[in-house]
Amino acid sequence: MKYLSKIALSFILLLSFACNKDITKGKYENISERINSDKNMYQGNLKRNGVLQTKGLKKACPNVVKWRFSLDEKVYSSPVYYDNKIILSDYGNYIMAVNYATGESEWIFRTRNRNSTSVAVANNVVYFGSYDKHFYALNASNGALIWKFKVGGYITSSAAVYGGIVYFGSWDGYFYALNCKNGKLVWKIKIGDRVYTPPSIDEENGLVFYGNRALYASDVKTGEVKWSFSTNNYIESAPVIDGENVYFGSRDYYVYSLNKRTGKENWNFKTGYWVTGSPSIYGDKLIFGSYDDDIYILKKKTGKLFKKIKSGGDVQLPAIVVGYYAYLLDIEGNFTVIDVGLGKVIWRKKFNNKSSLPLIHNGELIIIHNETLLKLGY
Repeated sequence: MKYLSKIALSFILLLSFACNKDITKGKYENISERINSDKNMYQGNLKRNGVLQTKGLKKACPNVVKWRFSLDEKVYSSPVYYDNKIILSDYGNYIMAVNYATGESEWIFRTRNRNSTSVAVANNVVYFGSYDKHFYALNASNGALIWKFKVGGYITSSAAVYGGIVYFGSWDGYFYALNCKNGKLVWKIKIGDRVYTPPSIDEENGLVFYGNRALYASDVKTGEVKWSFSTNNYIESAPVIDGENVYFGSRDYYVYSLNKRTGKENWNFKTGYWVTGSPSIYGDKLIFGSYDDDIYILKKKTGKLFKKIKSGGDVQLPAIVVGYYAYLLDIEGNFTVIDVGLGKVIWRKKFNNKSSLPLIHNGELIIIHNETLLKLGY
């Protein structure tokens, strides 16, 4: 594999822990409240609302290739922008940083198994989990290993960093909180089944949301569960925080709105199949897709349908919202741009990409096509 020559192998002692209780409370010390991954993570921010504060695309697909970066394997993670770099992982055991301006490789790090999580970056450190059952912290400047933490199962939950703690779930049934500086366990909680959901953070109430077949709200410092809400299938979408509420989709075909402090249900909306992509926020509306080949726009307050738009295939990923428009990618590779206020498709372009959420930055598009990372502009 062509990446291998670029890798400098590093070894450190594995961090270990033992716990027989459902909740382990670690030491919450020497952690900076300023170390957060907000804006340098999957779905835009700690609220996971899909809103990117950047310049959007024009009323036509960008068609000028600024650069190409060849990939050896499929990509199931979504690219994240940080410090003039695009950082992403692939299904072939690698995580990499590509120079945003030139498309040249900045660094590459090899794990012992494939990767599908999107990274979170905070304080010049890249955080991510792997199928090799380790959670990693790397130097964002050069890709050097800072620390790693072993868990009991695959990690497919993209992490969040808040207040100097990094949060993520694992297929071992635990949800973890680690000291982001040294990788030591702060707390972990057993919820009995694999955890898919990328966690979101309610800064106002000090809660972290995550789930499997139920959505949980835990205290960010202790892990104490404040409430839980059960669904009839797995929750893969990240919980989305907006105002007093939290929104999420489930494989039970429903999208839910709950009060974020109490977990009380405000409303639910049934689609025609699974909802694995989070509902994204646009003003007073939610936009999301379903495996039923449809894109839905709901009134945020009531859950009433505003518009339903036919997609070109199953919509597994959340929407990106930039300015007036929402951008969605379906399983057939159709990249659809919607004026959410009007409920109208502006344009649609097909790429050979079924699994990786594109990135919009400064009026340019970063997207996977034919196992190549492309930067497209005008």
